[in-house]
Amino acid sequence: MSTRLRAIVPRYSAYMRHRRAKEAREAIAAKKPMNEKPQVNLSIPSFMTGQHVEGPVVKDFLYMVGDLVQVTRPGQDYGKISRVASVHKERSALSLEQVGPTQTSIVPRVYWRDQQSKYVARYPGLVHHNDVRLVTTLADAEGQVRKVAVTGLELGETYYDDRFKQRLRRRYVANSPGIAIPWPEPDQQILPGNFATDYDAARERTFFVTSLAVPPVPPAALDSLRYKYARHRKPDLTEDEIERLTPPAMPLSATKIAFRKELKEMKEKKKEAIESGELAATQLKTAQFLKMRIAQHERYQEALKQQQQEQEQASG
Repeated sequence: MSTRLRAIVPRYSAYMRHRRAKEAREAIAAKKPMNEKPQVNLSIPSFMTGQHVEGPVVKDFLYMVGDLVQVTRPGQDYGKISRVASVHKERSALSLEQVGPTQTSIVPRVYWRDQQSKYVARYPGLVHHNDVRLVTTLADAEGQVRKVAVTGLELGETYYDDRFKQRLRRRYVANSPGIAIPWPEPDQQILPGNFATDYDAARERTFFVTSLAVPPVPPAALDSLRYKYARHRKPDLTEDEIERLTPPAMPLSATKIAFRKELKEMKEKKKEAIESGELAATQLKTAQFLKMRIAQHERYQEALKQQQQEQEQASG
């Protein structure tokens, strides 16, 4: 018997490797992502987490406990509507009330429910996240409220939901950002924790800046907020620190020195010309010369236009 097992196991392993390689080649050829195996906590019993569900891993869950959904996967439950009983994000799946597959599990006595008398119990199975669609009530253009099945959902901006005492993302109908679908009501009222701050108290503003000249923290309280004997809080800098902080002087070539000297002389001459009034006289002469040249050009254009008109009249 042992020899037979040693002969079967290698062939089974080779077959599984061949099958996995074939699936990878088909996925690459179809340019589709392969099915990722969900990360499940192995310390939790299998009857509490459910069986494995085939399908891609979903990062953004669009459903919550209490939502009304319709099964879209072909089978005996196709088209049936039920409420979401539990959500299993680690398996990208959810369980429905009285709809969907069921599983039989052996339950230890410590996990027995009320009125349970057998070790074998039936639990609702799991349905993949992408195998259902949301059923909700929406008002049409005429104002009538109808129950419709939403084909696609998408998440939007984040907001604080006081019912769940946490920040959630709004969900909208796909390709229709104006149609928002609210999350369902929680099963029971969620109360804030003992160390939580009330929302109104957290939003209340108690500090206002009076003036930029007055520091918000008194100088006497700075030593209690900062370490007084910190290494980077020295009152004076040493000679070594000053030398490290001072950038070195770069050597200049003779050409650059002459260029800088010439720029300095030009600035001094311009300053002297401004102070003596020579610059203003030069600007006045320049303005008069430009005005004269513009007048000459206008007279030339008028004479040329008059000459063209005389030639047209003579030819006509």
